[in-house]
Amino acid sequence: MLERTIEIQNKEGFHARPATVLIKEASKYGSNIEIEHNGRLVSCKSIISLMTLKAKQGDTVKVYVYGDDEGEAMDSITSLFDNRFGEE
Repeated sequence: MLERTIEIQNKEGFHARPATVLIKEASKYGSNIEIEHNGRLVSCKSIISLMTLKAKQGDTVKVYVYGDDEGEAMDSITSLFDNRFGEE
């Protein structure tokens, strides 16, 4: 299992568009990918769960990835956060 702490950089926080992008990317991998924010752990493959996190700009989340392709999946997910999900 891999774990990383990541800061939300998007001005609008983690809202519907980044959540949709994250689901699309997470669905490419067989590994389980989960995010934890304020003690709440949710799957990265569920829009409803992700939207309940209500993470704002500057908040930190922990990403957990476990499975056969966990290294590739973690790099890909981390890259999305680092690139602000393509937002300016």
